[in-house]
Amino acid sequence: MKRIVIVIWLLLLPQAVMAADAELAGFFGGYSAGTSIEGVDLGSGSLYGLRFGVSFLRFFGTEIAYTHVGGIEDQLKSFEGTAHDFSWNFLLEFPINKVVPFATVGIGVLGGTSREYASIQTGLAYNVGGGVKLRKLLGPLGFRFDVRYHNASKGLRISAEGDLPSVGTDFNFKFTEVSGAVMLTF
Repeated sequence: MKRIVIVIWLLLLPQAVMAADAELAGFFGGYSAGTSIEGVDLGSGSLYGLRFGVSFLRFFGTEIAYTHVGGIEDQLKSFEGTAHDFSWNFLLEFPINKVVPFATVGIGVLGGTSREYASIQTGLAYNVGGGVKLRKLLGPLGFRFDVRYHNASKGLRISAEGDLPSVGTDFNFKFTEVSGAVMLTF
C-alpha cells in the first residue's frame, strides 16, 4: 500500500511543479455509514485528511488523498473501528473565475483496525462525488467543500459468534462523506 502511494506521489510531483494550479487541502468533516448489516447498525462520526492535486488543461484534475475515518461503531457500542482510505481521484472541473464546481471519481485502498466480532478488511475501494473549490480568496488561500460516496468491496467482515476471527461473512463497507477544507493553491 505504501509503495502505491509513493509511486502516485512521484507521478504527480513533476506535474505539480509545472502546473499553475497545484493544490494542497487539509479537510475535516463527517461521515454516515447509513447501513445495517447482520444486526450491525453502523453510525456516523468525524473524518479528516489531506488532498494534493493538480489541475491541467483547464477542465481536468487529478489528486491523491488520505482519509482517516474514526469512531466507527454500532449503536450498541460492541464494535469499534477505524478506517484509512488512500485514493487517487480524477476531477472534471468547471471553472468560473475563482469558483470551481467539480465532479470526481477515484479508486484506492481502504484498510483499518477494529475489535470484537466485526473487522475492517483491507481491499480495493472506489469513491464518487463532487463539490466546489473557492480558489485564491486570500492570496493563495481558499476553501473547498466535498460530498463523496465511498465503497470498499468486501471491506467489512462479520464473524459468527464463537467462530474464529478468520471465519465470517464479508460485506461492502460504504459511507458518505461531507467535508470542508482550507486549500492552498500554488
